[in-house]
Amino acid sequence: MDHQSRLDELGIRKRQGSYYTPDDVVDGLLRACLDPVLAELEVRGADAVAAVRILDPTCGTGNFIVAAFERVRASLIRCDLTLDVAASHAIRCVAGIDLDADAVDICRTLLVRAAGGGDDARSIVERNVTCADSLIMARRQPQTLFADDDELGGDWETFMTEIDAASGFDVVVGNPPFLNQLQRETTFTGAYLRAIKERFGDVARVYVDPAALFLLVGLDVLKADGGRLCLIEPLSVLSTRGAAGVRRELTSRARLSGVWFAEEPIFDDADVEVWAPILQTGIDAGAGVVAVLCGRSVTESGTTKPLDPDDDSWGALLASRAGVPRREWATAGTLADFASATADFRDQYYGLADHVVDRHDGGADLPKLITSGLIDPAHLLWGERETTFNRTRFSAPRVVVSELSEDLQVWARKRLVPKVLVATQTKILEPIVDGDGVLLPSVPVVSIEAPVDALWRIAALLVSPPVAAIAASRHLGAALSADALKLSARDIGSLPLPANEHWWNVAAVVFEQASASVSESERFERLVECAEAMCAAYGAADDHELMRWWIERLPRSSTLHRAQREQETSSARDPFDSASAEVTALPAEVS
Repeated sequence: MDHQSRLDELGIRKRQGSYYTPDDVVDGLLRACLDPVLAELEVRGADAVAAVRILDPTCGTGNFIVAAFERVRASLIRCDLTLDVAASHAIRCVAGIDLDADAVDICRTLLVRAAGGGDDARSIVERNVTCADSLIMARRQPQTLFADDDELGGDWETFMTEIDAASGFDVVVGNPPFLNQLQRETTFTGAYLRAIKERFGDVARVYVDPAALFLLVGLDVLKADGGRLCLIEPLSVLSTRGAAGVRRELTSRARLSGVWFAEEPIFDDADVEVWAPILQTGIDAGAGVVAVLCGRSVTESGTTKPLDPDDDSWGALLASRAGVPRREWATAGTLADFASATADFRDQYYGLADHVVDRHDGGADLPKLITSGLIDPAHLLWGERETTFNRTRFSAPRVVVSELSEDLQVWARKRLVPKVLVATQTKILEPIVDGDGVLLPSVPVVSIEAPVDALWRIAALLVSPPVAAIAASRHLGAALSADALKLSARDIGSLPLPANEHWWNVAAVVFEQASASVSESERFERLVECAEAMCAAYGAADDHELMRWWIERLPRSSTLHRAQREQETSSARDPFDSASAEVTALPAEVS
């Protein structure tokens, strides 16, 4: 039984985040981040190669550092050293740290075996591969957070000096554990969270995945000039608000020279999409393009623009790979200038759980409960499609408001007002207008309140292709799927308004028509018209590429896509031409 299987059997694998990297991915990432370093050193000879230092701060059983050892040994052989001499030097070049003592023992055994055995190799490996918590080891002060636990003690200065890496590591590479702080099974204890905050300060927000913090650890111990950092991360680190402080710190201290997207599952039994940055120190942050690598084979797939240090999100990296259109938009202000967005939390979700009934009929005291699955663009699916709430299927969910706690009754009254409701975890933002204020949103539906005469304008803005592209460039990667959008209430408030009021008002009229449509084909046509008008409002009139991208992102399970397919098969005309013609024919007085 391998170590991962043993952790599974003990029921602690998920809690520890112990999912080891497959050999082909290890090989590809080392090819990207270590091989260029070795190639430069080989020009200077064996002594230069033998001085290289490589660290995996969460080494597990040693997938990365054993493979790194083999690469350094091969490099030394190319410098005319014999196999045995090359191995004796290469074993000093790799180092690893891990909390799992059993994994450390396995890693040591595999390294000694790879080096050909012997007491010298064993002594070096026992020094270079140690059991500790690299996340909270201090760089320039002794570790005191776990003073009563000598095994997990130590500090970076001592460790690095002992392994001849006092000036920093040339390469930091690995696969840190993913410990989602929104999942109870992997959340930090209060004491450990305090230790994390003491170590990292303000960047250690409550919901930051520690995998992101390992990037800062790696940067701290990297050589100040010419060091390379490559750690596998969950896709959410690209754009979630919790990791924003980490991204700012990385951008200020290093340059992103490459990015890898897995684009397929690589960990058995771990439902997480991953990527890896390749960061370099000592290089002008604005210099050069970013190399894009993809797939398990880590194959080069073009380049993208360098990061803007002022960008709060790195979602543009994924957006570029996903083919999100990039434009210069004509904007004026943000949605927060005249509307307020609100997202509810677990308290509301669980507070409603015992007070939802399945009834098609009902009055004001039995408002309809609206989940994300009951919202399509301009179409409320309540009563048409079943939905799941609190692990129970409903065909017509309503909330018995009179049975709620006093606090939740106050909350319900605040939500039962005219508003726009927006579904999340979708490929475009999917709004509906609740002009009568009779719908009660369920987490994670976002509510947007504004003057009643502005609601249709807000919905037209949210559903538009420009806003879909803007949201994707900012937030792609934050959702459960790499291709979906997940925006917080604050994110929605920060969306830019279009500069052209006339076309915005046209789009609002057409969105209202789409919402009143009784047939799927008519709704689809009106949404296309609305989208065309909003493109014009943002200064992207007649942008067929943008429109086609947006149409492909309409909800595929919905009647909209059936209507789209029917229209495509029944007409050979360009749908954009007909849509544009109909939009321009609308009366000017709507503005």
